[in-house]
Amino acid sequence: MGADLQTLIFLTVNDAAVASYGYSRDEFLSMRITDLGTGEDTPLLVEDIVAVEESSDYSGFWRHRRKDGTTIDVDTISHALSFEGHRAVLVLADDITERRRAEQALLESERKYRELVENANSIILRWTPAGQITFINEFGLKFFGYAEEELLGRHVVGTIVPLTGSNGRDMRPLMETICRNPQTFEHNTNQNMRRDGERVWVSWTNRAVFGANGQVVEVFSVGSDITERKRAEDELQRHREHLEELVSERTSELRQAMAQLVQTEKLAALGNLVAGVAHELNTPLGNSRVVASLLGEQLREFAEAVESGSLRRSQLEGFLNRGREAVDLLERNSARAADLIGHFKQVAVDQSSARRRVFDLRQTVEEMLVTLRPTFKRSQHRIDVDIPVGLLMDSYPGPLEQVIANLIANALTHGLATVEHGCIELHAHTDEDQTQVVLRCADNGVGIAAATAHRIFEPFFTTRLGQGGSGLGLYIVFNLVTSVLGGSIVVDTSPGHGACFTLTLPRVAPNRTTSVP
Repeated sequence: MGADLQTLIFLTVNDAAVASYGYSRDEFLSMRITDLGTGEDTPLLVEDIVAVEESSDYSGFWRHRRKDGTTIDVDTISHALSFEGHRAVLVLADDITERRRAEQALLESERKYRELVENANSIILRWTPAGQITFINEFGLKFFGYAEEELLGRHVVGTIVPLTGSNGRDMRPLMETICRNPQTFEHNTNQNMRRDGERVWVSWTNRAVFGANGQVVEVFSVGSDITERKRAEDELQRHREHLEELVSERTSELRQAMAQLVQTEKLAALGNLVAGVAHELNTPLGNSRVVASLLGEQLREFAEAVESGSLRRSQLEGFLNRGREAVDLLERNSARAADLIGHFKQVAVDQSSARRRVFDLRQTVEEMLVTLRPTFKRSQHRIDVDIPVGLLMDSYPGPLEQVIANLIANALTHGLATVEHGCIELHAHTDEDQTQVVLRCADNGVGIAAATAHRIFEPFFTTRLGQGGSGLGLYIVFNLVTSVLGGSIVVDTSPGHGACFTLTLPRVAPNRTTSVP
């Protein structure tokens, strides 16, 4: 049959053949069927021959060449018949070029997919909603340590999923839930199990495969081994928890140390207060002692004159005059001492109790400055106060006095240490709404470098390390201003131009809920 076809000539062709091959009808009628061939005298594949029957019917796949030289694949069916009294063959040719290309592309895609699945460095698993494994790739088999026949058809729980998790939870309900709602567990991390019982951690990506009725017919899962990462994360978590414990312990120790240092600062302030009390009381009490001593001497002389009977009128008058002067001096000095003690008592009560009360800002500042006079008497520095009388505040005078005292001490220690004639100015005024007080403490000292200025309110920051500075003075100032007095504090300074601390404080302080440092 194949040899007979090679000798056949065209007797007629239809319009579809003309359009498909590009030859005219006249050209076809002058050609043999072999002229369409590509030089091959066999079908595309031997197995493509479908049937060769005794009646000379023939079907197969051939490759033909068009007039423009391009080739096409055709599916032919040949049937012997008689045409105009001549022996002939009816050939039906169907152009299947695109179909063949699509089939080849599909086969190639399937081949690549199979290679991808089998050679992937991930576990690829397919299982039914009932939990039976229907497919697992080579990587998955090696990872879990199973042969294919040991897994296919078996339930995931009890094979690659342990019966119970590390927390003792039954794993079967979880797998059933994943089967019912795989979209809920699109990304899931759980503990799996190798054939030898070793527990491993796998990060799964699950996709549901739905049937025509919308029901889940299969679950497609891709897993990655994250056991080492999980172990590293657990180890890191243990270290983190241990570190948090250490930090908590060290923080507690640091807070205790800071509290002790703050208490030391308070004791130092108390020492300054006691020194101020002693110095200021020394003058009136010393005067009173001298006057009392002189008065006692004169009283003894007067008594001797009376006893001897030699008292003269002039002696009596002189004794009375000197006695009046002495009493006057004693009254004035004792009154001065009483006033000083009253001021010191008020300052001490304010600073120790941090109680809230209504007070006159100028009067409070002046009472506090009395305790600092000994410091200024040992230097050429002075302090100027520009605060209006009658500026009342409903706040905490003790913390405010401590703030001003610390600012003045900071100016004396740092700003004016190398200045011969220094000046500290305390100025206060209210804002436009009369609801806040703006208090400035400025000095004409050496100023603060920019690199230092932004750190001066940090705890333990000091430029006098090893020289008695604790680094807590301005830190305490900042905390008192912001947390107790409810205000804010900023510093304006530059080297060689002194420093100016500006406090903005509400005239009515907020209710304090935290303790004073």
